[in-house]
Amino acid sequence: SIKVTSFFRNRSCLELLEEKVVPDLLRRSAARRDRVAVWSAGCATGEEPYSLAALFASALERRAGAPGPARGPRIQVRITGTDLDETALQSAARAVFPARALLDSAPPASARHFVVRPDGTVSPSDRLKGLVRFARESLLDPIGRRDLDLIVCRNVLIYFSLEHQERILSRFAEALSEGGYLVLGRVERLFGEARSQFDVVSARDRVYRRLPSGAAAGAVAHGGGGREEVLACA
Repeated sequence: SIKVTSFFRNRSCLELLEEKVVPDLLRRSAARRDRVAVWSAGCATGEEPYSLAALFASALERRAGAPGPARGPRIQVRITGTDLDETALQSAARAVFPARALLDSAPPASARHFVVRPDGTVSPSDRLKGLVRFARESLLDPIGRRDLDLIVCRNVLIYFSLEHQERILSRFAEALSEGGYLVLGRVERLFGEARSQFDVVSARDRVYRRLPSGAAAGAVAHGGGGREEVLACA
């Protein structure tokens, strides 16, 4: 229930998502019914899912402006933000934030997707709101969703015991599609059985990619999977 969040938190991680992960997910959506499913786990008052929505909205705009076949079909992006705190979720759905909290941190391309009011508040555009939904959920409950493309759970696991962290990470691995991405906080690490099911995209920013089932089994047999992350944490 601890609420520490902000727009576009950890800029280097967001830049990696903007430059590598989001474009990759949009490209691979062609083989996934032109949809991208994102989960912001432990979303607090909503700044993180709206930041993610802005990244996708900007990428979709660039794609729509591309000439000819590069445009491709329309892609449906759905971002689900979950938290245990009902009051925080109500604030997230209300979507009214101090303008300074956004303007001090948002990249120009993303800031365009927010509406700044004369009273010093800011809200995501209707388009961003259309990409995001919120639900009350505990990470200790079994995960009902499957075949996700991206799970972002930053600086949440540190408040759980190691036993619970390991269980949650394994459930994240089960919920992600092959090739899907997992993003953790910089002070968190991937460990336990889930470690062998991911490749390391960025050890510094704790970004991982779900391996195909066969590759994950091979990593277990050869002691691989996540070794770069272990070295980075040493």
